[in-house]
Amino acid sequence: MIQDAQGHDLSGATAEAVTTYDQAVRAFNLVHGDAIGLFDKACQNAPDFAMAYLGKAWVFALANDPGLMTQTAALVETARHLTLNEREQAHLAALSHLVQGARAAAVAVLDRHLMRYPFDLVAHQGAAVTDGFLGRFPWVRDRSARALPFWSKDQPGYGALLAMHGFGLEEAGDYARAEDESRAAAELEPLSFWPHHTVAHVMEMTGRPEDGLGWMTAREALWSTPGHMNQVHIWWHKALFHLELGQFDAALAIYDGPMRDATPGRPQPYQRHGAAVAPRYIGVRYRRPLVGAGGSVAGPCRREMPCVHRYTRRDGRIGVGPGSTGRATAPGDERDGRQCR
Repeated sequence: MIQDAQGHDLSGATAEAVTTYDQAVRAFNLVHGDAIGLFDKACQNAPDFAMAYLGKAWVFALANDPGLMTQTAALVETARHLTLNEREQAHLAALSHLVQGARAAAVAVLDRHLMRYPFDLVAHQGAAVTDGFLGRFPWVRDRSARALPFWSKDQPGYGALLAMHGFGLEEAGDYARAEDESRAAAELEPLSFWPHHTVAHVMEMTGRPEDGLGWMTAREALWSTPGHMNQVHIWWHKALFHLELGQFDAALAIYDGPMRDATPGRPQPYQRHGAAVAPRYIGVRYRRPLVGAGGSVAGPCRREMPCVHRYTRRDGRIGVGPGSTGRATAPGDERDGRQCR
């Protein structure tokens, strides 16, 4: 039977389709490239290729968007009527839970599945991101740590799994190991979102904004291209380093420029991240109030300020926007901060 790059049997696949499928999985893991288009192409080349439908379903499911979850459900139903092996049935079961809003149940399926299939990078990423939505970052660390001893460093996708483990370490507060592993993962997968993002987190959490800007600048050509699906989030982190250094004009230039330009026609990511950049610090730079009546932004951003989403930080900084109490959150309380992590 035809297998993927990690050695899993693939029901309904063809030699032509599996090449495209492996490219799609890589794009999905790196958060770089057109994973959806590649999964679509694999489906077109092999209409009974179950994992091509399920892989595309994972991309939509992890977007955390209600409209895309409807498309996830349709893909799940398509796959349900195809021939499925044991691995593919586990993906179907996990996705079936997700479309019902049962995230913990979905991860439970994947966690057991990954004990038997430690090389399944689609399942690893599905579990890691879903655990992130649940705030269970130590699970991301522990699950990838359980799998890594089975991998060899020259195995395709090793860098992707190492990057997931690095992110789990950082979110659990093990900053030194997280930085070391993520830098190593970035060498193996220089286009990957995960290791670059993790090192940015480490720099922020350990109070090293100068080092953070150096890291961002040195790798900007890798993360700022149109093919990088999460580049607006990386720009946001760069803006935060400028803010920490009191470089308010530089932070607002990122907000007004690349953050806006990176999401043409898709204002939500820009608004969400901009809500965490501009309101808190415009008042410091321009002596204006941060939040006006009803939670609206009162700062004078050089372009019209988008609507503000509630945002709170792990370190107890004040949340702003509709529904915010305007008071600091307790350290460690991430219930309202996950959306901009």
